[in-house]
Amino acid sequence: MIKAACFRPVYLGADGMLKIAGDLIAAGSNGEAIWEVSLDLLSPFPAGADILSLPGRAPIAIDPASGEAVVIDDQDRTATAVAAALPMGYSRTLLPATEDSGLGPVLPLFGYTAMADYQGQLYVAAVRTDAPGYWAADNYGQGTISKKVKEWCSLFPANRVLGQLKRCATEYQCRTAQNLFLGFGEAGLPSAQSCNAACLGCISLQPAECCPSPQDRIGFTPTADELAELAVIHLENADGAIVSFGQGCEGEPLTNASLLAQSIAKMRSGTCLGTININSNGGDTNGLRQLIDAGLNSVRISLFSAIDGDYQAYHQPKSYSLNEVRASLRLAVNSGCNTSLNLLAYPGFTDDPAQADAMIELCQETGLHVLQIRNLNIDPRLIKPFLRNPDSPGICAFIQRVQSEIPSLKISSYTRPHSA
Repeated sequence: MIKAACFRPVYLGADGMLKIAGDLIAAGSNGEAIWEVSLDLLSPFPAGADILSLPGRAPIAIDPASGEAVVIDDQDRTATAVAAALPMGYSRTLLPATEDSGLGPVLPLFGYTAMADYQGQLYVAAVRTDAPGYWAADNYGQGTISKKVKEWCSLFPANRVLGQLKRCATEYQCRTAQNLFLGFGEAGLPSAQSCNAACLGCISLQPAECCPSPQDRIGFTPTADELAELAVIHLENADGAIVSFGQGCEGEPLTNASLLAQSIAKMRSGTCLGTININSNGGDTNGLRQLIDAGLNSVRISLFSAIDGDYQAYHQPKSYSLNEVRASLRLAVNSGCNTSLNLLAYPGFTDDPAQADAMIELCQETGLHVLQIRNLNIDPRLIKPFLRNPDSPGICAFIQRVQSEIPSLKISSYTRPHSA
C-alpha cells in the first residue's frame, strides 16, 4: 500500500536535470493553499503528458519533521519547479506548489499540474474523468499524419481552411486538426478571425505584454464551400465523425453565424451523417439559433464561473452578458442538441463552495446534459485575484458533489457524437 509520505517532490536542479528530494514530502497547491499529496489525488504519469519547467518559481515541499511547507534548495536555491501538461481525459486536482519570485516570465498558456515521485515512478495530480477513446496518444503517429496531410492537400490544393489545418496539425500538433487528416473523431473547422470576448486565458490572441499564445489565430474568413467540402468527407467516412466550429486557432465562431449557417446547410445537403458541433462562448443566442435551424446538433459552451462578477472579470465579454450564455444553453437543450458545458476548471477556485453553488444552479436551471471538466490553461499568477477561499475542498470533492446533486449530469472531458 502506498502511503502519502512516500511521495517525493520532483524538481529541476541547478544542472537542469530532473531530481527527486528524497528527504521531503511532495506537495501541491489548491489555489494558494499548500496540500500534501495523497494517492486519491494522483494518477501514474500518463502517455501523452509532458513535463514543463516553471522559470522563476521555486518548488515547495513538506518537511516531514515539522509538517511545514519549505522551499527546496539546490545549490544556493537554484532549484526550479516543474509541472505536467496532461493529455485528454485527465482532470487536474492540484497545481504545482511554488514560491514565485516575480522575476520569471509570465508562463505560456498550459494546464500546469503538480507532479510527484514514488519509487522511481512519476505521478501527476490528476484523476481520470474520461476514457481516452480517439484521443489516446498512440493514435497520433507523426509519420502517418504527415502522409495523410500530403494526401488531403493534393486533393484540395486551393482550400484555405485545409492550409490552416495543415499548420495546426504539423506545427502546433493540434489533435483536433489531426483528426481530419486521420479520419476519426472530432475534426476542427476554424472560421472566425474575431471574438466578442477577451478571455484571460485565450490561447489564440493575447496582448503583447501578456503571456504568449501557443498559436496564431486564423488570418482569413473562409467560404461556406471551403468548410463544407472538407466537412462532408469527414462526416460521411470518419469513425465517430464530428466536425466542430470554434478551435484554439480562431475567435468566436458565432461572430460568423450567417456564414456558418450557410456552410451547415451545404453540409446537410451533402450528407445526413455525423455530428456538427460548435465550441462557443454562447454570447449570441440569435446566432446560435441560426445554426441550429440549419442543422447544428451539438453545442459546447465554455465557462470559467457562473457568478456574474467573476464571469465578467475572466471572459471580459464585449457585447453580451452571462444571461445570454444561460439563454444559449437553454436553447441548445430545448432544441435537442447534445449540450455540454466546457468548465474551465482551476483548483482552489472551481471547488470554492460559492462557485460550486452557482455552477450547480446553472446546470440544473438549463437542463444541461454534460459537464466537461477541462483544465484551465493559464499561469497561476494571473488567477490569484480570483482566489478567495483557502479552505476550498478540492476538485475531487467538487466532482463528487455535482454527481450527488445532479445524478443525470454526465461528467466527461470531451465531445461525443450526437446521442452517443
